[in-house]
Amino acid sequence: MASRKQLTTTEILHELEELDEKGVKDEVYIYITPPEDGNETCEDSGDEECNDPDRLCGWQLQAEGDFNIDIEDDPGEVDEEIKFVEESSHSKRRRKSTKTQNITRRWVSCDLTTPVYDSWCTCFIPPLALSSSSHPLEFFELFIDDNIITKLVEFTNQYAAARNRCVQVSKEAMYTFLGILFLSGCNWLPRRRMYWEEKEYVCNSLVSRSMRRNKFEDIFTNIHCADNSALDISDRLAKLRPVICELNKNFCRFAPLEESISTDEAMIPYFGRHGCKQFIRGKPVRFGYKAWVAALRLGDCIQFYIYQGKVEEKRVFTSSRGLGESVVMGLAEILKKNYPLLNFSLYFDNFFTSTNLIHELTKFGYGGTGTARVNRIDNCPLQDVIVFKRNERGRYDCRVSREDNISAVRWMDNNVVKMLSNQFGVEPQQKATRYSASVKGRIEIPQPHVIAMYNRNMGGVDRMDNNISNYRIGIRGKKWYTPIFLWMMDVCMSNAWCLSRTYGMKLDSLAFRREIVISLLKKYGIPPQRAGPMSKFSPPEIIRTSGQHHIILTDQPRRRCVLCRSKTVKSCHKCCIPLHDKCFEEYHKNISDC
Repeated sequence: MASRKQLTTTEILHELEELDEKGVKDEVYIYITPPEDGNETCEDSGDEECNDPDRLCGWQLQAEGDFNIDIEDDPGEVDEEIKFVEESSHSKRRRKSTKTQNITRRWVSCDLTTPVYDSWCTCFIPPLALSSSSHPLEFFELFIDDNIITKLVEFTNQYAAARNRCVQVSKEAMYTFLGILFLSGCNWLPRRRMYWEEKEYVCNSLVSRSMRRNKFEDIFTNIHCADNSALDISDRLAKLRPVICELNKNFCRFAPLEESISTDEAMIPYFGRHGCKQFIRGKPVRFGYKAWVAALRLGDCIQFYIYQGKVEEKRVFTSSRGLGESVVMGLAEILKKNYPLLNFSLYFDNFFTSTNLIHELTKFGYGGTGTARVNRIDNCPLQDVIVFKRNERGRYDCRVSREDNISAVRWMDNNVVKMLSNQFGVEPQQKATRYSASVKGRIEIPQPHVIAMYNRNMGGVDRMDNNISNYRIGIRGKKWYTPIFLWMMDVCMSNAWCLSRTYGMKLDSLAFRREIVISLLKKYGIPPQRAGPMSKFSPPEIIRTSGQHHIILTDQPRRRCVLCRSKTVKSCHKCCIPLHDKCFEEYHKNISDC
């Protein structure tokens, strides 16, 4: 029998009587959940001699009921478990929160003493021909490789041609463009055009000599990461998808993998209008795009995914998994695909944690540890929160599920902390230092092992956010995808710096970024061939007064002489500056000889 009709208690009993005549076994298990919302009582609902089921109280009529039926219609015995739920306005929310709980767990008061996994990977450093003496640019080019630059150049030129704009971008120009973007993070100016001004207090000769201002503006206006003629309309981030996929491959390929990986959300600042824009109260960055990020303990990003808003959330909730569980399990599937022989330990906060998620990770072969909310611990009989708050700091309560070996720990710190894990328990206990107002000093309190491991390995995404926020790219654009693109470039810079520290390089984040900026602008920058008014530019003194290979060139673009400021078509071959014949000798004369 598989009836979908909403049944009353009378109809359920009537169906049982009919099934009894059709061959149901004598043993039938019937269960009705006890009442909730403070209506616990042991009082009978009516006279025991009465056989009228309609005299049951309202709480029993609205409760969930289930029973097991064995029907002998064929030689093979079929066990069928059917659950009838009386729909009511106040029970829908409770049923929604428990629809994915398919395991009846028995919680016992003990510690998680038996380890779930035999061995874990300690550290996996990618075998690269790099060392502490390598240049920072070598680490950076692992993540922003030639494949990504080729895509950016191709799609940018394609977009400019579709708009009838005379813009041709080369790989060298794209590298120079990225170098100027990174320079704005450590040498910030309120307007990007100020980097090319000739005034002394803002003049940046390194930028002005590597790329012309109009060239930079053309690239920044037309920068594209995908082909607009072949976008997936169901993907809100289709304009960035090719570069996102390439970066995730490089992050997973070159990251120094460790056992512990944390999963959390990161905010990308954005104040415009877009369907993916989020608002999170209490965050340092409240408005912007939300990215799900998996990172190592020291801030190395392994994978990231930009959240697409309610459209994605509705699609996720159509399955048996919730949003947080889908994010973590998606990461686990990527790790299993790339590293099938390695096991990992995943850490997450109470937005993701649930007993179903820990159970799925156990079947996957991974460890899972996270803080938990009260309604996500599957009715674990831990001590009540209100009663537990009366205990002194350091007290704990622990339960373990016999079915899937999940430990639930409640610990009293400055507030009550709840944890779920399939890898760590209470022992071995450690010590935590806290300030005590009664003794006016610091004291040590007992701390469960699961709390200590969570505090040690959970802050990877926050470390990455800190690395980015210190020297975030300072140039801003008006298009909705520009903040995400700039954030991805900052993540590449952060990953390159973290990888260099793994190989023994001692440069801090600022020095590392400066070395990369100088190398990009000097290696790929092309000095502009100026036409028209000439700035007061002169080559270094050692070149100007060398006295060798200074040849007068004729038929050059008409420009102003750097000495007399009159127009001329002649220039110096070595100094690359316009000069008259009469000014040639005077300009190259050694000032010290005068």
